[in-house]
Amino acid sequence: MPTQAHRINIEADQESVFEALSTADGWSSWFTPEVTGDFTDGSEIVCDLDGRDTIRLRVTSVEPRSAITFEALEGPFAAAGATTSITLTNAAGGRTTVDLQHDTPPIPDEDLAACNTYWGILLGQLRQYCQTRNAAVVL
Repeated sequence: MPTQAHRINIEADQESVFEALSTADGWSSWFTPEVTGDFTDGSEIVCDLDGRDTIRLRVTSVEPRSAITFEALEGPFAAAGATTSITLTNAAGGRTTVDLQHDTPPIPDEDLAACNTYWGILLGQLRQYCQTRNAAVVL
């Protein structure tokens, strides 16, 4: 499986970054406005993309305050079977380091490039939301 990796630092404490990554309200603030699910092991997350399409994900593991992993079930921008692991660590000055690893089944190169671009944009939105509590959703 091709792997994409991203790392960013966010000027916010680890607990608030984890909340943005592990709750429907958090995702609705930086990913897409309509997100449902309880973000517990085995639960399903549904992201309604403004009535156009739906992304369905399954949470495969949660480590409170430090990591969340999910698997894509269906939807645009979400190759079925792709897994995304996000790990948080404390950084100097009260910041949080976010490491994202996205493993996807083989897809065309242009789709892989678009996926990589979207993750970069989405992590920027996550940073903006965590630092300002205000971000424009992307999808």
